[in-house]
Amino acid sequence: MDLSTTPPNSQKLIRCMVKSNNGPASLRYIELEHYSLWSYMMLHKHGLEVSDASLWLWIKKAAVEAKRSQYAHFSIIEKVNKIELLIFDERYGFTHETYRFAPVKETDLLQKALLSHLAPEIVSSGNYDINNYPGYCIQCGKNLKDMILGISGSDTRLWYRKK
Repeated sequence: MDLSTTPPNSQKLIRCMVKSNNGPASLRYIELEHYSLWSYMMLHKHGLEVSDASLWLWIKKAAVEAKRSQYAHFSIIEKVNKIELLIFDERYGFTHETYRFAPVKETDLLQKALLSHLAPEIVSSGNYDINNYPGYCIQCGKNLKDMILGISGSDTRLWYRKK
């Protein structure tokens, strides 16, 4: 079932590291608007430490290639795919959209993880679609402590403190 839409050409992301007590750190790209809640859940629900947060911009591959000269001056550019999972809800008649971002080498693993969370009846009905949009992430933020969303690593609010 083709439910795909065309996502925007760019998305503001927070790039950070996530570490558990017994494993290696892993890289994550989280939508800016979801970062505060996401980091709260990582700490309090999963017991994970989030560190090294920085502001990045994801841009579709075609948009970067069309304006290559504008992006040439950025020294840090990473290949990152945008994964779109669309699930059609027959009962209510709408499509739910979920987006995740992953380094190119981790895209297949993340797609499999997203699909493993689907209910068996959704899989059997075919009322879902998963799409991959190649792109690039460009580091663009220098000082997160001045951002309004409260995502500084030095934040002293109680819920940011380690357990």
